[in-house]
Amino acid sequence: MLHFALTPVARLNPVAVGGVTVSNVTLHNIGEIHRLDVRIGDTVSVYRSGDVIPKVEKVWPEFRPNDTQEVHLPEQCPVCESPVVMPEGEALARCSGGLYCAAQRIEAIRHFVSRKAMDIEGLGDRWVESLLHLDLLQDVADIYHLHEHREKMLTIEKMGEKSVQNLFDAIENSKKTTLAAFIYALGIRGVGETTARMLANTFQTLDALRVADIEALKKTPDVGDITAEWIVDFFQAPHNLEVLDRLLAAGIHWDAPVAPTRQPFNGESWVITGTLSQMGRDEATQMLQALGARVSGSVSSKTKCLVAGEKAGSKLEKAEKLGIHVMNESEFIQLMQDYGQLEA
Repeated sequence: MLHFALTPVARLNPVAVGGVTVSNVTLHNIGEIHRLDVRIGDTVSVYRSGDVIPKVEKVWPEFRPNDTQEVHLPEQCPVCESPVVMPEGEALARCSGGLYCAAQRIEAIRHFVSRKAMDIEGLGDRWVESLLHLDLLQDVADIYHLHEHREKMLTIEKMGEKSVQNLFDAIENSKKTTLAAFIYALGIRGVGETTARMLANTFQTLDALRVADIEALKKTPDVGDITAEWIVDFFQAPHNLEVLDRLLAAGIHWDAPVAPTRQPFNGESWVITGTLSQMGRDEATQMLQALGARVSGSVSSKTKCLVAGEKAGSKLEKAEKLGIHVMNESEFIQLMQDYGQLEA
């Protein structure tokens, strides 16, 4: 998930601190600036401990000249000019241009091509850095135009004809995906794999999700106030929409939605812990989600059932204390067979 934080930095007249000449210090976030009441032109005390980045310790208002300037949160990202957003209750202001912002480019691409997103095998960090160096990747939509630059790509060290063709094939194969995987690939802050699946199930189409307001989003399981605001901010950023439209124009598609049916575990919270011998936890999670369950990472009084493998540990102890139903792997496999998720 993207949306990088905007971290304010103060530029100082160079000063020696602990044997090191310091000219830049972190101000952490806009709230810290307001707490210190630090302004452009102020005199400040700076401290540095060990290898920690120097920070402002104190502002000296008695030395403040008349022409100091108050610091305000910028409305636009200084890198890509996308809107800067900071939901109520959050300390950090962030750039909303996750798909477009050059400062987020490598992370955006890494997330987009990952196995649980668009699953583009072979497009690792080394290739991404080379493609960026050749100016072939400005954003994730450019991935689907790399085939137009075959000759240029063949100039990359250790990227021969076969490697290039394998990458092109993987990119082409990724165009057929699911709505849930595509939503996850967008890297919207607060939208992990489970939340992406819930959004896909709730809204059924990307067009419906793009225009959803905060109240509609909050009706989705796993989506609270702040996540709903992040989603709205993402789809209101013009640069994100430009990249999104280019991705769809490149041929990314998924099957039309099937009319939803009542799922047997709809709205239930399940937890999986320990080691499962006959399947991975990802596989078990997908089966539960297919039946409508929300799979959480922690046990609470709202947990419906805990699936406990080997070396279950503290989650099992907590579930037993709360009187939550506990199921071992054999019982879980039988249940999945009963609901058609596994062959008997």
